[in-house]
Amino acid sequence: MSKTYSYTVLRYRHSLLLQEEVNIGLLFFFQDDKKVEFLYPGKLERLSSLYPDFSAKQIRKYFKAFRRSAEKLTKSWNTGSEYLYSETPEVLTEKYFLTSNSYSLYFTEFKNGLYENLEEIKQYYFDRYLSVYEGGQYRNKNESYILHYFEKKIRDLSFNDLEIQKDIVIESDLIKQRFDYGWRNENLHLLAPVGFDLQKGDSIISKACQWQGRLNAISETINARGDKIDLFISRPENRELFADYDRGLKLIDQGIAEKEIVEEDRWESYINSMAKHLA
Repeated sequence: MSKTYSYTVLRYRHSLLLQEEVNIGLLFFFQDDKKVEFLYPGKLERLSSLYPDFSAKQIRKYFKAFRRSAEKLTKSWNTGSEYLYSETPEVLTEKYFLTSNSYSLYFTEFKNGLYENLEEIKQYYFDRYLSVYEGGQYRNKNESYILHYFEKKIRDLSFNDLEIQKDIVIESDLIKQRFDYGWRNENLHLLAPVGFDLQKGDSIISKACQWQGRLNAISETINARGDKIDLFISRPENRELFADYDRGLKLIDQGIAEKEIVEEDRWESYINSMAKHLA
């Protein structure tokens, strides 16, 4: 069953004059699990190399304070503090983390979504926003890796990327499904990254079943609108899991929403074709 969450990105600005900002942390409110979590990188050498007068010691103090605030809010949330239920994440963030007039650090506008596995969603956003501090290497070809590939390719191509829509939510009577990107020719194409580069075959099958269920749950809405879901699917590095990968593709293909499975060897040609449509 899908649960709701809200998140915001903590950004550092070294100088208003230079107008340079970098992502430096993530704050999550997991409403259904009654948890508040703050994630931050363990290494700050990247910022030290960018700004010679950068104070890593001061930033780490902020990190520790934010983590303690998140832990206290989680404890209060689970001991029946009723006021937390009525406050928005924006209000709680300004009360317990940073005020809106802070100079070098600020939180971006909150975004909302749905999740099934708390640890997976945390890892997804850490890889997406903060992996550069850990050397920029993805542990596997997961959803963050796929989105990074897509984003890099569209930056490299010359076309009207203003035509690419972001953060699209498709809602049915059963669920809400968020898509990071979409683009339109005759119909709306919704990009869905699916990382099958996993450690176990059972994990591939489980993820495929989840996606089959999501496709079925939003099929009536998708098909009525004439939209199409384009699933970018990564292949496992472990050749012993290729049979499970093939079974996973078949399971997803049984989803009744209008869709196209885009395997890894077709990602580049798909993006090139998209760019031609949007040129």
